[in-house]
Amino acid sequence: MKTAIIGLGKSGIAAGRILRGQGVTDITIFDDREGTSLAEFADGFDVTVISPGIDPKKIPNYPKSFTSEIKLGLDAISPNTRVIAITGTDGKSTVTTLTAQILRGAGYNAIECGNFGYPLADAVLDHGADTIFVLELSSYQLDLLPEKPFFDVACILNIAPDHLDRYGTIENYTASKHRIKNMLKPNGKFFDSAPHIEYSNYPLPGAHNKTNLDFAIELCSSVAILPDNLSPIIANLAGLEHRMEPVPTTDGLYWYNDSKGTTIQAVSNALKSFDSRVILLLGGRDKNLDFTPLVDDINARCDTIVLFGEAADKISGQIKDHVTQPIIITTSLKDAVEKARMAAMSGSHILLSPGCTSWDEFKSFEERGKAFKEYVKNEQV
Repeated sequence: MKTAIIGLGKSGIAAGRILRGQGVTDITIFDDREGTSLAEFADGFDVTVISPGIDPKKIPNYPKSFTSEIKLGLDAISPNTRVIAITGTDGKSTVTTLTAQILRGAGYNAIECGNFGYPLADAVLDHGADTIFVLELSSYQLDLLPEKPFFDVACILNIAPDHLDRYGTIENYTASKHRIKNMLKPNGKFFDSAPHIEYSNYPLPGAHNKTNLDFAIELCSSVAILPDNLSPIIANLAGLEHRMEPVPTTDGLYWYNDSKGTTIQAVSNALKSFDSRVILLLGGRDKNLDFTPLVDDINARCDTIVLFGEAADKISGQIKDHVTQPIIITTSLKDAVEKARMAAMSGSHILLSPGCTSWDEFKSFEERGKAFKEYVKNEQV
């Protein structure tokens, strides 16, 4: 079987792994960084696997039919294995990890995977049929799936403007998210809200994280029997790296790494988590988003705004006439950290919540977050 894999990120590598496990040996990789250039792709393969980071419309000689690593993974799952699917603009990774943690705390084998960073195809190969797969799905991944019965339960956490550089309109983006409803098994469950239960010992801050917990518990309850008393499990839940992550230092300042905050709503949620005023680091590569909805949160919770990266001038142009705080424009994240430290006083809270992708300076939000932590720990002004 003659096979092409377009895009050799984590998803493409996992696709190759599952295909080779099925006996496929004739595989050609198309990737501008490694393998054959994407410009050389020509249709005519028996199977073409497209990675979610590749916009199918931009592939030369667009393939008539294609599949994806997610589809290969779903096809390889045993029929009775339970799959939870989670999408939305913000909170996907948090709800995914909370759901898997709660299930494990209740005694089930559960693994978080998908857009979370651990490809589904890898997870299926690494774990048994008794595993509950908690699958985070981006709109890009949903675009590559047919509307077939894959999921036992699915949810859309929320929808806010995002990826408009790819979708053009919020309507197109919304339609992409809503396709998940057509991928439920015959008795599958869908909801876009969850009842609130208050847990005094829940460690994640902010009202948005209470909503995330509500969704996680509802998802777990849909596929498993949970203990009557969840408090011991709730108390031990952990947040995500790069999501409102405190960065310990000895400089008398309080630094927070929210590099995963790549939408307007994510920045707003991060700011609302603070009772004290903060210095906000905002910027990166723009996704054709409007930053003016952040003005009220900035005015209510920020002392200084430090803008960095490709989007710095655009963001400044959108907000400068509506905020009273100083705006500092820099080119790089490293420079932004230095300028934030110079603007801070002892005890200041400094938040990286960029509202943009990392791709102008870094390969991923993870790489950006790790760099931020190194700059914070090592750069002394």
